[in-house]
Amino acid sequence: MNLRIRPYQDTDLPRIKQIYNASKLDELRFETQRYTLIPLEQDETRFEVFKKSALYLAERDDDVLGFGGRLGSEVSMLFVCPAARGFGVGKTLFEFLLGQIDGATNLYVAKSNWPAKRLYEHYGFKVIREFETEYNGIPVIANEMSCTFANMQFN
Repeated sequence: MNLRIRPYQDTDLPRIKQIYNASKLDELRFETQRYTLIPLEQDETRFEVFKKSALYLAERDDDVLGFGGRLGSEVSMLFVCPAARGFGVGKTLFEFLLGQIDGATNLYVAKSNWPAKRLYEHYGFKVIREFETEYNGIPVIANEMSCTFANMQFN
């Protein structure tokens, strides 16, 4: 899959909302509780992180397949359209984001989200903290993961 990574533009917001809203609950699919989606623009906390993050999109033939963001040295978000999963979109975005960060970086992930954690561990991330947070008022156990990079290059 030939992907192009480019910076977010305000005109991308409708597609970003589609991808987020189709993907957000997948982060929580291994939880024992069932969660109800809060659309991105209605989730004050996550929409604020979205607005503050440096955002990048992965697209093929002008079709946006995923997006990721960083907030300083934190990888603040990474979402891929469900139909585009398994084709390296998330990996490509993640590597791009890591290439933008020099030094220690961190991210947050649901403890039960083993597919995402496996990807992060592949790049050397380690769990440094476990804590309880919430999504839509329901508790979630989360992990903070961290790794140190120095202008890391990927193949």
